[in-house]
Amino acid sequence: MNVSVEAQNVEMSPSWKTQVEERLRALSDPRDPIISARAICSFKPKEKPPAEVSLVVAVRGKNIVVSKKGEHIEGALKRSLDTLKREIRQFYDLRSTYRTGQMPSREVIVSPEEASGLEDLPMEVEEEFEH
Repeated sequence: MNVSVEAQNVEMSPSWKTQVEERLRALSDPRDPIISARAICSFKPKEKPPAEVSLVVAVRGKNIVVSKKGEHIEGALKRSLDTLKREIRQFYDLRSTYRTGQMPSREVIVSPEEASGLEDLPMEVEEEFEH
């Protein structure tokens, strides 16, 4: 996997870059690996919030892009990596359901509190039409 970490208007230590690269590598599934990953950390003091982290990951058939802003690079990077992890897992889960031929469930889970409120709603009855 090709991984690159870039910094714009901010200094990044080599150990910090290594940690980001390791976290990006850890997101890859051995059965369906990430092809390439790129992290761009930028700091623009004239903007509010000044820190921005963009992650671009290429997997077979799709590019996943995540961008987060914050007051500090560390916070924006953590939130963007967490979001990327969720997006990649969702992509892998969706791909595995199509491989096995099982479509994802469309069930709606309702809590008991929500279900008790549904009883009060009027139900519309659709008439069946014969063709």
